[in-house]
Amino acid sequence: MKKKTITFIAGLMLLLLGVLVSNHFNANSTGAHSPTERQVVNEEPPASAQAELPLRDQIAKWIVEQGQRDEYYLEGLSYVEIQLDTDSELEIIAGIDGGVHLGQFFVFDSGADGEYKLIAEKDWKVEQLHPGMAKDVELKMIFETVDRTGGTGVDVYEAHLWYLDNGEFKEVWNGWLKGRNAMLAGSHSLLAGSYQVIEGWLYHWETVFKLADDDVTRTAPPQTTLKVYRFNGEVFEPVESTELTEAGNKAVK
Repeated sequence: MKKKTITFIAGLMLLLLGVLVSNHFNANSTGAHSPTERQVVNEEPPASAQAELPLRDQIAKWIVEQGQRDEYYLEGLSYVEIQLDTDSELEIIAGIDGGVHLGQFFVFDSGADGEYKLIAEKDWKVEQLHPGMAKDVELKMIFETVDRTGGTGVDVYEAHLWYLDNGEFKEVWNGWLKGRNAMLAGSHSLLAGSYQVIEGWLYHWETVFKLADDDVTRTAPPQTTLKVYRFNGEVFEPVESTELTEAGNKAVK
């Protein structure tokens, strides 16, 4: 009986010794591999991964690299991706909001190499980047961007019509949609304007209201003017009144 007890105790001690040796070996083994694992974790990603910045950061980088200015207020940057021409790649319209009447407007087009190129930079403060529905004029997709400009006592909303042609930005017309003048006492006024494009013709009308210094009371009857433009294949050019008369006579005949 005593022999069996001694044998059992000896076996138990050998088992415990084996467990201790095994744990020590595993600890040393893990320690040998851990620096390699940390090195993999801390290793810098390949160049291709570093280049994949968020799109907003990429656009900011393109503006700095390709833009006309030395400095930009990039905290005010926003953008939209949109189809502006007939290729399969989306273009990018970006804008910087620098204040009530301060800002920049950018258009980026993707080239054959897949790289985006800055093709337009304007000092326009644009509150709505998306140009909305395109106007089809002689198979050209013409878009509208409204710029808010002005200064002390002057606030103007101006429409710009433009299109892309083989990677080039072309502005075809601009005109006021709204203008408020409160710069000098006794000369306050409000302008309300609009336009319509019909089969290659652009009709732009403006109505001016002269106001008292309270900017509410009218001091004279409103005056409305109409200007007519015709698309010449590249831009909308003004049409003289004599040409309109001749065109009207032909239509009557």
